[in-house]
Amino acid sequence: MPRMRILSAADQTRLEQPPVFDSTERKRHFDFPRTVLETAQGMRRSTGRIGFLLSYGYFRAARRFFAPEDFHARDIAYVARVCGLAPEDFEAAAYKETTRLRHRRLILGLQGFRPFDTAAETRLVTEIATMVRAHLKPRMIFGRCVDFLIEQRFQVPSVRRLTDLIRQQMADRKRFLMDVVAAHLTPTVRDMLDDLFARDDGGNRYRLSLLRKLSQSSRPTKVRESADDFSTVAEIYDAVAPVLEALDLGREGIRYYAGGVLRSEMFQLHRRAEADRHLHVIAFIADQHHRLHDALIDRLLSVVQSFETAVDRDHK
Repeated sequence: MPRMRILSAADQTRLEQPPVFDSTERKRHFDFPRTVLETAQGMRRSTGRIGFLLSYGYFRAARRFFAPEDFHARDIAYVARVCGLAPEDFEAAAYKETTRLRHRRLILGLQGFRPFDTAAETRLVTEIATMVRAHLKPRMIFGRCVDFLIEQRFQVPSVRRLTDLIRQQMADRKRFLMDVVAAHLTPTVRDMLDDLFARDDGGNRYRLSLLRKLSQSSRPTKVRESADDFSTVAEIYDAVAPVLEALDLGREGIRYYAGGVLRSEMFQLHRRAEADRHLHVIAFIADQHHRLHDALIDRLLSVVQSFETAVDRDHK
């Protein structure tokens, strides 16, 4: 199964590169305090001086560090002039990793930030786990992680490390839910769920596919079909109620996993592990139960309103 995408390819590329400044932003972020300039002037090599100041300005803007080969040419030229040097005096290959690490420690101290170490990761993982249990969208979790780290004055790690932590917590949460399903699902209910993946009366359509459709028509035949679907879903819903209670998904969790059924083709659902497939179908049944219930009530109100309007018209 492919890795879950948290950011689009364009967003990931953008975040992995130093921020792009216009002239006003460049002046603001590369307007260095005297202490920072004095620190840079104490460095022997021109590459180190320019690299240190560039890293400082980029960190001030994005709260993360970037590879020297990705530094923007206009920023290099601007900072070189601040140092009284030429752009050619900075060589990305000469800005060695050991020097960069030393400079990063200096920058973190100068800006009052702490490195993203084991302690920071532990605190962040706790926050991610809380957001995953609330079934927030992965992209939103990513944004909130960045906000949390900046608020707590921690360096923001690389995009890859941050997305890997989110993926890991989401995978751990799903494994936990799958274990709950496996522990609470009785053989009878399991067979009931598996029957949804059988062909309907020997036809070409799966029973689950038929239940995914939600008609808004007020025609008697369509209303009767919807009522029959609701009866089927309600029977399964009552059977899986103890499992749903144990899962404690909440409304957002039910929508999250039900969405996986609504968006997937049947062959994709078949590929899932048994407990994973059952987890998604249980959430789908719960969601469809609520949706069909609401749809039938809306249809009833609509028909009654139409009837009252017609009677009132005939009376007049």
